[in-house]
Amino acid sequence: METLNFEIIIDAPIQKVWDLLWNQDSYTQWTQFFGEGSHYKSDWKVNGKTYFLGASGEGMVATI
Repeated sequence: METLNFEIIIDAPIQKVWDLLWNQDSYTQWTQFFGEGSHYKSDWKVNGKTYFLGASGEGMVATI
């Protein structure tokens, strides 16, 4: 099996990148390209659950 690695340098403050990735409004904007209606629900606590969901409510669960 072939392994591919990709890397990119983002010339921006860490907080700005974090905010763009995880702000509810911007999250739905950048995830629309691979899952229209994608959204998440999280309490952002250690050992807390984060639900990554599609438009119809299906998705996956992650633990922080």
